[in-house]
Amino acid sequence: MKFIHSLVKTHTLSSVGAYLLDEKYPLKNRYCGEYQPYTEEHLDCYVKAMAGTSFHGVGTCKMGNDSMSVVDSTLRYQYNNSYITRHCHVLL
Repeated sequence: MKFIHSLVKTHTLSSVGAYLLDEKYPLKNRYCGEYQPYTEEHLDCYVKAMAGTSFHGVGTCKMGNDSMSVVDSTLRYQYNNSYITRHCHVLL
């Protein structure tokens, strides 16, 4: 994070208007307010408080030969055999 902060402050990036979002619109982080901004402690706290994951469902398409299946055992769509899928939504 410190590297990104220093990179944005270079002449090259600042000459094209690059800025860090939290400098133009300060983030009010309720978890890390006790730390001086951009210190090791603040950055450590900020990453822990703000890090997260996003959910992407997998296994939502059934494989088989019955009417509820989306693809057959060769990964061809049941209703259009000219298409073959290679996707993580197929549930074996």
